[in-house]
Amino acid sequence: RAMAAYFGHCVRMRSVDAIDVACGLGTAGLGAAAKGARVRLADRDEEALRVARYNALQNGFPHVETLQFDWMEDRLPGHAGSLIFPDVLYRQENFEHVFRMLQDNLTPGRTAFLAEPGRPVATEFFDELRKTDYRVRLDMERVEDVDSDNYYLVSILRIKKED
Repeated sequence: RAMAAYFGHCVRMRSVDAIDVACGLGTAGLGAAAKGARVRLADRDEEALRVARYNALQNGFPHVETLQFDWMEDRLPGHAGSLIFPDVLYRQENFEHVFRMLQDNLTPGRTAFLAEPGRPVATEFFDELRKTDYRVRLDMERVEDVDSDNYYLVSILRIKKED
């Protein structure tokens, strides 16, 4: 939800080829599609892809494609204009896969988006990211708790690969 909301007011995505990695319900990718991106929703779980495709159709995005893709095992051929990582830093083993995809699949000069809700394990990822040549912008997205009057903040990282 945080990434979709962020795309709604902070990002221009017109005509960008984007891949929503480990898309789950596809919410982040659909936020990008709403801003004009050509989106592929990628997940290893067939049921998740069926639900994500249903969500795309229900929200008026019949052009959104799905791709069965295990981002930790499979390799994506070529580059993408944007990589979307909605919530992948929940365990340390995932860090190397994020870095691999940034290196192998992010088009130079383009941006990847990564959402992180504040898990302590992500601190090590941020430390490693600081050691790279990527340009990083950190934004915060406020997400309302639907069951209460509370809210929480989600970090949104814009990771740009230099030309």
